[in-house]
Amino acid sequence: MDISNNFKAARPLVKVVVILLVIAQVCNWLAFCTTSWYVHLDNNVYIGLWRSCSLTSCNPRDGIPVAFVMAVQAFAIFGFVSINLSFWLVLLYTFSSKYRLSSPTYRLAAGLLLCAVVSWLISVVVFGTNVCINSGQYNGKYVGCHYSYGLAVCAVVLSLTACILIFIDTRSVRTTVVSQRNVQVETTVTYSTTQHQQIR
Repeated sequence: MDISNNFKAARPLVKVVVILLVIAQVCNWLAFCTTSWYVHLDNNVYIGLWRSCSLTSCNPRDGIPVAFVMAVQAFAIFGFVSINLSFWLVLLYTFSSKYRLSSPTYRLAAGLLLCAVVSWLISVVVFGTNVCINSGQYNGKYVGCHYSYGLAVCAVVLSLTACILIFIDTRSVRTTVVSQRNVQVETTVTYSTTQHQQIR
């Protein structure tokens, strides 16, 4: 298949970026959709970005008029969308015959990843400074930030790593292209000089 062949033919750093973004996407979706950014196990309360749940029911949290909650939700949306877009751009760059090895597509993916990192980082920091600092044990049960928050942090780290690798890969490709052009120029000049000497 062309897809498997294209992946095999991709540069090593491109393969690493694809794998990192697959894992980042899993973290991204789970952090955005699950209800365990904050848990109160003593009362069996589980709070996510958009829902707060008990053992029997869930209530929506979108539109809560609390400044830090609105900031966390808003920047989480930017981060979530940016990772999704960059993921598909990298897939196009790697597997699509039309966009394969298209530098603007790759650079756009890196820019979106940087946007995702900044957005998710703001969301994580704001939530952490307002909620996670109060984590601890109450009545022998844990109360505080939980796995959904940790997945958001993982999405930040993975996205940042992928973004850095894209910049490194892009720079190395540009350096290789410049070196090849210099070699071609030197070869052409040498050939021309040889031909000129032979004519003389």
